[in-house]
Amino acid sequence: MAVGTVWIVAGKALWKAFEIRSGVEQWTMGRNTQGRWQYMREAGELAVIGLTLVFSTAIGYFLGHQVELVWPEWKPWGGVVGAMLGVVAGFLEMARTLKRLNRKIEAAERERDGAKH
Repeated sequence: MAVGTVWIVAGKALWKAFEIRSGVEQWTMGRNTQGRWQYMREAGELAVIGLTLVFSTAIGYFLGHQVELVWPEWKPWGGVVGAMLGVVAGFLEMARTLKRLNRKIEAAERERDGAKH
């Protein structure tokens, strides 16, 4: 689960660095484009889900293989158990990300519905 969190934090940090360095405001010529960029951020968070699943599985397998090297009697099971734990961690992080994005979407819909009345 921590692996996915690291990737999300890294993605957010890279996006923030992009915003600061590239001067997003000069592209927009002063227009309000917060909504457009918000969609890009959410799309980025969704794109990270696939990477989270892959990398957490790979890291789990790697750690399981390291266990096999330390304790050879675990030979076939270290990598298998590590990969399974990595898959579980990836799915837990996916659930957390989807839950967080769902909360954001619901809050935006409530705000939009409140503005209509």
